[in-house]
Amino acid sequence: MSARAVCSAGVCIAGVGCRVSASVDDILAVIAQALKRDGLRPENLTALACIPARAEHPAIQAAAARLGLSLVVADPAALAAMAGACLTRSDAALAATGLPSASEAAALAAACAIDANARLAGPRSAGPMATCAIACSPAVLHHLDQQ
Repeated sequence: MSARAVCSAGVCIAGVGCRVSASVDDILAVIAQALKRDGLRPENLTALACIPARAEHPAIQAAAARLGLSLVVADPAALAAMAGACLTRSDAALAATGLPSASEAAALAAACAIDANARLAGPRSAGPMATCAIACSPAVLHHLDQQ
């Protein structure tokens, strides 16, 4: 985890999923889309997360580096445990990963490993090459609701 991993307000993790041919710009664009939709800023993020099959994906690694964030590879058992909490059901993701939404499950698994009460800020954002979902501690979401 980076130094921003657990701020005073809690944790806020962007889970990302992508096609094999996705570029770093594809990943960054969908992260920006999710942040905007959820009323967050890049500095609110404490880490990026992905499923094990994408841990070595160069675009995901480059996105984490550009944002100055650690990349958390979600534990397979935690991913499976979070599948029922996903807000989105993608047949393509289910066929490829066994998860209804790889990005939502990754965000939840990583965030809940730090704060068991973390929840999704909203459903995943999807671009043509990548998806992103953000999971945060209740304190972070409450703070955003108050703004």
